[in-house]
Amino acid sequence: MSYKQYTIEDFVMDIEFRRWVLEPDKELNLFWENWLEDNPDKVEIIREAIEVIKKLPVEKHLLSPEEINTITQKIENEIDEFEQSNTASNGGTVIPLNADSIVNKKQIHVPAQRKSPRLIAAAASVILVLASAYLVYQKVDLKRSDEKTATSMMTKENPKGQKSNIFLSDGTKVILNAASKISYPKPFDPDKRIVRLEGEAFFEVAKEEDRPFQVITGDITTIALGTSFNINAYNNNEEIDIALTTGSVKVEGESNAREDKLSELLVPGEALIYNLTDKTTVKKKFDKGEVTAWQEGVIYFKNANENEVKKRLENWYGIEISFANTRSGSWDLTAKFDNQSLKDVLISLSYTMDFDFSIEEKKVMIRYR
Repeated sequence: MSYKQYTIEDFVMDIEFRRWVLEPDKELNLFWENWLEDNPDKVEIIREAIEVIKKLPVEKHLLSPEEINTITQKIENEIDEFEQSNTASNGGTVIPLNADSIVNKKQIHVPAQRKSPRLIAAAASVILVLASAYLVYQKVDLKRSDEKTATSMMTKENPKGQKSNIFLSDGTKVILNAASKISYPKPFDPDKRIVRLEGEAFFEVAKEEDRPFQVITGDITTIALGTSFNINAYNNNEEIDIALTTGSVKVEGESNAREDKLSELLVPGEALIYNLTDKTTVKKKFDKGEVTAWQEGVIYFKNANENEVKKRLENWYGIEISFANTRSGSWDLTAKFDNQSLKDVLISLSYTMDFDFSIEEKKVMIRYR
């Protein structure tokens, strides 16, 4: 079930949603901020779910002076980061602090003269001290202010038949295709941002000139500063395809075609095809509509053989396809299916490729005539 079909009860029971309400961070705030922009009709349901979660009984925890100091220091650090980014650019994106500020955003009046962040920090510190008798927690790990924040690896994975939007803490947006997975450290390192990808994803990278964004797919690393590109690197593919839509990227990796390592620069409209078997590359122009069509729910085939069509449909619809017999000729399919059901796609293909089919739950059987 997708969030669009969620009821209040579904949201309350969802682990990630509860974590956003009780332990908000930049990544979660970015995700729900963008999700509510796309689903304004869900604002009231979200608001009610938040209220329910806040009323649920949770463990109470007595704050020690050290913990108060830690929280205060965290507030100061966040303000320092804000001031630095605000000095560098006045047009940055403001990320709301928590669930309440996001769902109530339309009701908030922003005065022409913004209050000093230092005054806000002082007020927050006073409130923390006055309210330090009890604070509601749910698995919140407070550390001393002089300790570095521990880095943990985060993994986001989509099963077959499901796509998702992921917002990273630096502001980068990742559209993750079905049967795909990304892993990344949280937080990113101070001098680099590294993501590992299995499958397919489209990246809209937040620009940070002194901290490059790297996507590792097997032996290939795609390096960008602020740009957007698509990578197709499914495990059962013979190739890795990197297609650049905006900005510029450098692709590095192993190569058998030369003594030194692969190092190729791409400009918008160029794609690099890397053969996993012989480690050779081909650079060519690409059709953006074809490469990024999957983001809009469009399946696009171009001169596809039987196995390519089978793998794409299995990933797209979360099914398993079996063949009862073999076809006398090979497939060479060029077709486009715009947000169509599995049954409608199979009906269309059956006329072209001359087969009958049956669908039973998540299994499809194809028999050539």
